[in-house]
Amino acid sequence: MRAYQVVEFGPPSALRISEIKAPSPGEHEILVDVAAAGVNFPDTLVVSGRYQFLPERPFVPGKEIAGVVRAVGAGVSGFARGDRVLAQLEHGAYAEQALVRPEDTFHLPAGLGFAEATAMGLVYQTAYFALRDRAGLHPGETVLVGGAAGGVGVAGIQLAKAFGARVLAAVPAAPTLSSMSVVRTCAKNCGNRSLPRRVVPASTSCSIQSAASSLALRCAHSRGAGGSL
Repeated sequence: MRAYQVVEFGPPSALRISEIKAPSPGEHEILVDVAAAGVNFPDTLVVSGRYQFLPERPFVPGKEIAGVVRAVGAGVSGFARGDRVLAQLEHGAYAEQALVRPEDTFHLPAGLGFAEATAMGLVYQTAYFALRDRAGLHPGETVLVGGAAGGVGVAGIQLAKAFGARVLAAVPAAPTLSSMSVVRTCAKNCGNRSLPRRVVPASTSCSIQSAASSLALRCAHSRGAGGSL
């Protein structure tokens, strides 16, 4: 099968298309024919050799796929050949086929395309963890999403609104955005620490800590003194 491989670390242009042996599913593994693969910021870190987990070279990068199950290994239940799935993996997405684990694999509902599915993997999990697990966001609160034009930022906006929060979206330049407030950042290197000084929601107390880079600040209306993220 064909696959992109990291032979030497460098920019994305350093990736090579290679012919490699097609994998076979082992115990508790699923083999998927890849229809779409996500491209995210961590992938650039992997390709450049700056990510915290790096396999031995050469290897196939890529952390999320959508496609069709080709085969399942021994001990796998709930999945069968022909199932449409989304899956997360540490590496191996940028190939015609990929091995994934059942616990990291999800059935796709009818009507959801492969490309759309891959766009919902890593970024929405990151945004959900930041908003729910780290921030404990509640309905009626206000959340400032930095880097709102990026993948995690867009996911953060959509999830926060679904949770019943008011969203302030910080972007380098103010595009036309409906049903939310837009904060234009002060400069290219403005950074999260200076954003609170530019955001003055009425009757809000705010504090800021570092967590996810694109979900910078939570301003708590309902609980008064300062929720933080």
